[in-house]
Amino acid sequence: MANVAYSAFFPYLIPLVPHVADPVAEHAIRAACIDFCRRSLAWQTPMEPLSTSKGESAYELDVPSGAMLAHIVDLYYEGRRLEKTSVSEIAAKVGYDWMLREGTPGAYLRFNPNEITLIPKPDKSVVNVLTGLLAFAPTRGSTSIIDFIFEDYAEAIIHGAVARLLMIPNQQWTDPKTGVGYLRQFSADCANARSFVNTGQVHAPISVHMRRYW
Repeated sequence: MANVAYSAFFPYLIPLVPHVADPVAEHAIRAACIDFCRRSLAWQTPMEPLSTSKGESAYELDVPSGAMLAHIVDLYYEGRRLEKTSVSEIAAKVGYDWMLREGTPGAYLRFNPNEITLIPKPDKSVVNVLTGLLAFAPTRGSTSIIDFIFEDYAEAIIHGAVARLLMIPNQQWTDPKTGVGYLRQFSADCANARSFVNTGQVHAPISVHMRRYW
């Protein structure tokens, strides 16, 4: 898939927030895209299979340029689903020497944003044994978003961006009361998208009919 620059949202946003400068508009759109992707998990991609090495517990996941890992939807080792856990949980179950143990991984931790730690660490090397489904969000330094978010969810992104802009104090366009209406709609958009994704259909019907909320 290709990416779409945040400026592609401008024709939908500017009529709703006149006089806003392009850099400010782009910042609001980027922030709305990040929030939407984190809350809806709409941007999902099967991960490239990873090979494991005996005695090695940490594995870096492949993340697209300009994106961050928002959520690990599913992770499998030899076709068996791995459970997400915490240090306190795993220590309570197997003891505080869990980092030294080897065996067949049954769970994982996330110490770093784009890295997983298998528990226990593999007791054998296996090719292409780690598979799964990952959800991403754009980074704060990104300049674009994956195209289907624009095509399928432009209206939701605009609701979130307009809400942010209207709640900035002391601007020509400041209107907190109307901003609250857009924010409520944005929250509903995120919930609806999350529900749609949970049915196994990542892409929603296209809807880019912008409207004011007052």
